[in-house]
Amino acid sequence: MIDNTKVIPGLVSGYERVDGEIRKAGMMSYAYLHAAGGMCTNIDDLAKWTNALFTGQVISRASLEECLTPQKLNNGGSSGTGWGWFVGTLYGRPYLCHGGGIYGFVNHTLSLPEENIYVAFLRNFINRSTDTRRMAEDIAGIVLGESRPPEADEAISLSPEQMSRYVGVYKFDDDSTRRIMLLDGRLYYGLDEKRKVEIFPESTTQFHQPGGRVRIEFQLDENGNAVSLVATAGEQNKTGVKQPGRDQPE
Repeated sequence: MIDNTKVIPGLVSGYERVDGEIRKAGMMSYAYLHAAGGMCTNIDDLAKWTNALFTGQVISRASLEECLTPQKLNNGGSSGTGWGWFVGTLYGRPYLCHGGGIYGFVNHTLSLPEENIYVAFLRNFINRSTDTRRMAEDIAGIVLGESRPPEADEAISLSPEQMSRYVGVYKFDDDSTRRIMLLDGRLYYGLDEKRKVEIFPESTTQFHQPGGRVRIEFQLDENGNAVSLVATAGEQNKTGVKQPGRDQPE
């Protein structure tokens, strides 16, 4: 775990782009984050850890199988996640992955266990135009000799006035919330201005993150204003209702 007070040889700084200028990312204490952002590692150590995990040096094979089994939701559907991994298919093969980001850092790691392929993509620069998941998956495709089909999603243009009709806070059944934010003429979906992805319109109701996991479908009232949304990430679908009087981030 990372310690803000220690001098760590070779530790890189995180960067972000703000108003077209590259600068060091905002400061924060990693002490309270634990594995959700407080881990300090590198590519080589991640590869060693993954090899140890999948060869029975950390937990038993039975426990590992439990970790890799998607959990069931209360409605009987699949969560699409095991204990620590998103579970699905990539290039027609069983696929495990997880990614994330924090002030100045973003990553995506994936495993194709049947092919003994592991890819870890670590980046110390937050840039909305870089899709780390897609890049990691494309690297796996190069190793396999597979190519991904070209993007089928075609974005259309909406005016800032039109996009403002989607802006707001949406509350899901589990009481979690997400925001639709209009920043500098662009539309975003996420927790706040630091943790967001840009989404692009395919129509007045359907939006997507290019090359990413997120798709948003809005339900509109008779005036064209959003009243709810369905957010799809991987195999997960969540319905959120727009909350009155809560628009842009505080």
